[in-house]
Amino acid sequence: HVGAFSEEATSGQTLAPFNTANTGSNQNVFIRNPFLGIYYNIALTGVFPSRS
Repeated sequence: HVGAFSEEATSGQTLAPFNTANTGSNQNVFIRNPFLGIYYNIALTGVFPSRS
């Protein structure tokens, strides 16, 4: 139902400029999966983890 969680939007109203600003300065995001830790454990102990 309309207005259940907020007032009705005003037509033609613009958002504040800070709501749509860019962030991150166009920097890469490195997502390191657990393969680095697994490689370290294999090198340390010489035993591969089981597949199960």
